[in-house]
Amino acid sequence: MLGKLHEHPEFKSTPIIVVTARAERDDIVAALAYGASGYLNKPVKPDVLLRHAKDALGLP
Repeated sequence: MLGKLHEHPEFKSTPIIVVTARAERDDIVAALAYGASGYLNKPVKPDVLLRHAKDALGLP
């Protein structure tokens, strides 16, 4: 899915944070290789999600 989104001109530069219950190293590496801006394991604390979203968007 990440690969398809980044192939689309409208979404090519859209930051994507993967939020999933999967925490295997291979899953994380694959998501980042396909262009994910971040990877979070569930359960996600709101402050952690906010920090990663700000980082992905380049906000202070």
